[in-house]
Amino acid sequence: MLRYPWKIRILMFLYTIITFVYVYRTGRDFFHPLAGVLSVMILGSTLPFLNCAVQVRGYSLSIMLSAISIYHIIRYHKIGRTKDIILIFFFGLLIDLHNTIKYLRSYIIDDIMGIFSRVSMFYQQTNNIWS
Repeated sequence: MLRYPWKIRILMFLYTIITFVYVYRTGRDFFHPLAGVLSVMILGSTLPFLNCAVQVRGYSLSIMLSAISIYHIIRYHKIGRTKDIILIFFFGLLIDLHNTIKYLRSYIIDDIMGIFSRVSMFYQQTNNIWS
């Protein structure tokens, strides 16, 4: 365990700040400056976002990558720059990689624990540990 658990949450807080920046930029650049401010206020006041903002589970990373991707998708459709296509592909790849690792990690741990429990039960039965 960490001696100071708040240190690991700093990275999640950074992801949250970057999410706020991109949500604000999406509202400001494509709609109205007031839309950017209201979007950040609405996002920052929702309970699911507040609950997930500094949890060390990857929720804030997923939200940040999604906000960046949405910004570049809208910007590509408005402006049509090739740089945005590359960024959309890159951040989409990061989202897929993050979700794959997140889900595979839980499945692999479940499989390992299942195999371990079956092997230990077999070992107990063959060696008559409980009798």
